Amino acid sequence: MIFQEFYRSLYPILFYQWISLNHSTYKSHQVSFETTFSDSSTRILTFQMKEVIGKVMIWENGIVEEEIQRNSGEQVFYLHYSIVELSYACELFQEFYNILIHHNYQKIKQIAICCTGGLSSAVFAEEIQEACKMGNLPISILSLSLEELKKCEFDVLYLAPQVAHLHAKLLNQFHKPIYCIDPTDYATKNFHAILQTIKNNLDKKQV
Repeated sequence: MIFQEFYRSLYPILFYQWISLNHSTYKSHQVSFETTFSDSSTRILTFQMKEVIGKVMIWENGIVEEEIQRNSGEQVFYLHYSIVELSYACELFQEFYNILIHHNYQKIKQIAICCTGGLSSAVFAEEIQEACKMGNLPISILSLSLEELKKCEFDVLYLAPQVAHLHAKLLNQFHKPIYCIDPTDYATKNFHAILQTIKNNLDKKQV
């Protein structure tokens, strides 16, 4: 029992050394790696990429915190755990690292919701964006009026019922995916149904 506790007390430093020894792997993936803080009780390891930054905090008591944020400050990953088995801690770190790489190269889709003046669509954009954040979805929602369509960049356009009659005209003008929002979903503010439609349409494009 004494020996078991002794070896377990070494886990934090061994885990830190194991992560640090993989420096060449991080470099090959264009990840800038460094130990940004180190004292007798805590070590903070930072993994910087173009779009995201990851941090691994290893505490003296064997607690580990892993976090990934976009450059905007949005948190896309957070996990904390105790190092009970060193091999399993290494597996959890590898999962953290894979997600870091994935989010760096994941393109955020710019989805525009358009109504005549941009007022009613603004409510939908705000609610759907909040749902995207909660689900860590790579989607950015913006509200546009008809006048703003020519000035703003977007990947996909969704038309509110009041401008749905312009679908064919806007397709010829922008040559991008354009969809009409279900009138019932729009009138009842069924944000989740509209978000599910957006996700389904994106999945179809990726097949």
